[in-house]
Amino acid sequence: MINRAVTEDNLGAWVFKCNPDVYDLPAEIADGESFVEGWSVTDNYRSQMITAGQKAILWMSGDRNGYAPRGIWGIGWTTGDSYEVDGLSGGYWQDDDHAARVRHMVPTAIRILDEPDRLRADDVAVVPDLADLEVFTVPQGSNPSWISRAQLAALEPLLPPWPAPNDVPLTTVTLGPHGAAFGSPENNTLVEQAAMDAVTKYYETHWQAEVDDVHTYNMGWDLTVTTPAGEEWHVEVKGVSGSLPIVLLTANECRVAEHEDAWELAVVTHALSDEPEVTVYDADQVLRNSQPQTVRADLRGEDGWST
Repeated sequence: MINRAVTEDNLGAWVFKCNPDVYDLPAEIADGESFVEGWSVTDNYRSQMITAGQKAILWMSGDRNGYAPRGIWGIGWTTGDSYEVDGLSGGYWQDDDHAARVRHMVPTAIRILDEPDRLRADDVAVVPDLADLEVFTVPQGSNPSWISRAQLAALEPLLPPWPAPNDVPLTTVTLGPHGAAFGSPENNTLVEQAAMDAVTKYYETHWQAEVDDVHTYNMGWDLTVTTPAGEEWHVEVKGVSGSLPIVLLTANECRVAEHEDAWELAVVTHALSDEPEVTVYDADQVLRNSQPQTVRADLRGEDGWST
């Protein structure tokens, strides 16, 4: 009989480990993500044990300090059985080869903890009952790792209250004066203004252009840029506080991009830093790399049924 470390009787929580050199979750969080809805796993007896309603922990396996401090970054639940995929790509993956090798995923609803609530590895290790966690004794082990019921009982007092199983967090999408964006309204206001300032400076400095702010007119772009030669560009501005140019467009912005030859998109990464980076894309590039995030259904003209 095979002696397996994890059983249904001793399982406290699954631990999903993130290597920030492979997947840049800190950048995704900086861009507004508030929960993790799935994680890659190895196909083994552990991943085959995973089912909906088991506690889950997100463990960052970076350096002890710096960009992605090692420790607990999220808590929540598994929401289903593992499933097969034929590799992943794009998004926040840093290692394309690693992403392409992914063959199994687990659906989750793991809430990202606010930075003050994240638990550093050193603070975990000093607790006697937690010093022998598998993430310490086998740090190079595959996903998923785990903690026992006894270890979970020692860990939970150090963490915020565990979210309820039905309290599935959603990515916050804010509709504001400059369109749609991930994250809170307060943070987006700062990012949007910083992005507008950076793009205005870019066109004025590099093109000696006249820049008019027209975002309040709901035209499908934010800035009308006129060059000294009289050429006019209609510039939609998007900003992110992280490093990746992943943004949201409203339906109106997409419609204008499809039909307006002068339309272009200026994306500002590191918008809140001292050195924001402006990159401009034409409409074809934007539309070719766009996909629906949400779809609005207006059912007022339909006859449904109710109990």
